[in-house]
Amino acid sequence: MVVAVVEHSEGFCVALARLLNAAGLEVAVVQSAEACLAAALRDVRCLSLDVHLPGMSGVDLIRTIRQLRPRTSPIILVTAD
Repeated sequence: MVVAVVEHSEGFCVALARLLNAAGLEVAVVQSAEACLAAALRDVRCLSLDVHLPGMSGVDLIRTIRQLRPRTSPIILVTAD
């Protein structure tokens, strides 16, 4: 299973990717909402998303994803820095 992490903080990305890898999950990391939309993340089963992204916000990304693909994988919204 692939978990996509959309997060602009490099330290948080590294820590979360290590934790998810230790649980046996594959991780795809992108650092912006725009990069997430541009990436071909076909095998993603879950999305961990920072609400405070540079450029397009995490909430706007959720809206866009739901418009493009109404039946998508679960999204975990990270709201604390």
